[in-house]
Amino acid sequence: MKTSIHILSATILLMIVFSCSNKSNDITPATSAQNLKQGTWKVSYFEERGKIETSKFDGYSMTFNNDGSFNLYNSSDSFNGTWTVNNNSDDSSNSSNKLVILISGNDVADQLQNNWIIIEQTENQMTLQDDSSNHTETLRINKI
Repeated sequence: MKTSIHILSATILLMIVFSCSNKSNDITPATSAQNLKQGTWKVSYFEERGKIETSKFDGYSMTFNNDGSFNLYNSSDSFNGTWTVNNNSDDSSNSSNKLVILISGNDVADQLQNNWIIIEQTENQMTLQDDSSNHTETLRINKI
């Protein structure tokens, strides 16, 4: 009887552990890239060194084009760059999947230029974190 209870307890524990897995386990460079290419995005949250600076991105939209080009624009400015999603780490964990944005032009564009670790993604949202331990930046983008 005790053995059955232990087996049942272990089974329940394993079910709980696997059901609580992080959404980021489904992140691959291919799924992230496909998701980004579908639609227009905006910054819904930006934090740098503990300070929330989302308002810098008010009015800006961005597109991730099939050819690897990246566009950041608002009603008066437009900046072009490039983007890619890859896993260029020796670590095979999903946490090393990165969105790399290369763009410059103004403070807003410069803030987006980075190697961003993809922390979490859904069809309509992606949460990113700076890959440098010297900076603490978090970026969340949403499909509009």
